[in-house]
Amino acid sequence: MLGFLKDDVLAAARPEGQEGGLGVEVTVRKAVDAAEPNIAQAFKDQPIVEADVRDTLGTSYYYLGDPQLAIAQHDRALKLRQTRLGADHPDTLESCNNLAVAYLTAGRTDDAIKMHEATLKQQESKLGPNHPDTLSSRNNLAAACQVVGRIDDAIKVHEVTLRQSESRLGPDHPSTLISRNNLATAYRADGQLDRAVSLLEQALQGFRAKVGPDHLHTLMCEQLLADAYTAAGKYTGAEPLLRDALERARKRFGPADPRTAGAMAQLGLNRIQQRKWAKAETVLRECLAIRQKVQPDDWSTFNTRSVLGGSLLGQKKLAEAEPLILGGYEGMKACEAKIPAPDKPRLTEAAERVVQLYEAWGKNDKAAEWRAKLAKATAEAKPKP
Repeated sequence: MLGFLKDDVLAAARPEGQEGGLGVEVTVRKAVDAAEPNIAQAFKDQPIVEADVRDTLGTSYYYLGDPQLAIAQHDRALKLRQTRLGADHPDTLESCNNLAVAYLTAGRTDDAIKMHEATLKQQESKLGPNHPDTLSSRNNLAAACQVVGRIDDAIKVHEVTLRQSESRLGPDHPSTLISRNNLATAYRADGQLDRAVSLLEQALQGFRAKVGPDHLHTLMCEQLLADAYTAAGKYTGAEPLLRDALERARKRFGPADPRTAGAMAQLGLNRIQQRKWAKAETVLRECLAIRQKVQPDDWSTFNTRSVLGGSLLGQKKLAEAEPLILGGYEGMKACEAKIPAPDKPRLTEAAERVVQLYEAWGKNDKAAEWRAKLAKATAEAKPKP
């Protein structure tokens, strides 16, 4: 296996044409792609090693965002392990779990759920209900249920997983914290905001203590908690988390990166929700400057214009707000088809902001005109019976 790593993967970084080299600037993805056709021959007499290599390669393709290639590798690893180790061997069950995860990412949700259910049943029988592999498989089944909208099923499975994790691993183990985090997301999707907030607060405290404030799990939990606070109308609770996220984005991505602008946009909206109009204006102007430079025609740039106009509206700077609010809405309307489904309500909010502007200005005719436009757009957006 070491020889394969050296001669077929790492050798790709040699100068092009020299002993398997693809050039000193070769990417990891190109090196992996180049090595893949040689796996079968390299391990023709070592099927278990080949299965290990393909399982690792499948996981790499998963993280590289190519679930189809991940499926091919995990499927081959599974067949090799079934043949050599048997259907109930822990490594075979691990391949089943990995293949099911790849299925879900590729949109094959029915296949993913069926495989997760079958794998979990085998693991509970072979490894026991509290084994770490069983806990991981149960968590993945719950995630798949949530993706297809089976929220009640997802909650039930997540609740069992959390109880088993607390019993087997302890209340502060990182895997238990992940289970607590996952159950919170299911509660959040079900509208049980108080329960979601409580669990996320516990999970965040645990992540900070166990893996540190800069760990990916900690940062993801912070974002989820900020979202849950916002959904519950607890805007003051969300603000420090959003400020922290912005500072981390500045350090990690730089002051002019679109991801930094995204953190600014979230903080600006939070301050508007708290009616901190002037503070919202400051961060939203910075956000808009970045987005106009790097994403001038993106819907999010027009949305930022509208929200910035809202911060000026809150300060009664109506003449200054008007071009931003109108231009923001018109720009979003022009690229409506490109707005992701979860963000479609932003367009309605932008139209409502126009109405609010003219009502505050006392321009009743224009306010009435825009109310009519908004009512028509709302009616057209409703699904037909």
